[in-house]
Amino acid sequence: LYVAKPPAYASSSASLPVLYLLDGQYYVAEIAASVAALVSNGQIPELVLVGIESHDRRRDFTPAGIVLPDVGDGREHVSHGMVKQIRVS
Repeated sequence: LYVAKPPAYASSSASLPVLYLLDGQYYVAEIAASVAALVSNGQIPELVLVGIESHDRRRDFTPAGIVLPDVGDGREHVSHGMVKQIRVS
């Protein structure tokens, strides 16, 4: 996981929205820069950016209920339940 927290995160007890980014290993730096620009222009609130790394896009993004011979059933893959398990502290 790649996590980008806003500067005020450490000194605030407020709850912040979280943006989950798939393929985080490729895009987290660019998206973090875009988020910072949008926040500074008042277009979006401060948020926590969580980049989720994918290793095998075909396997990781196969939807539940879809069975592929080389991948299996999508519901068996960790990425489908991952967002429910992530907690930013």
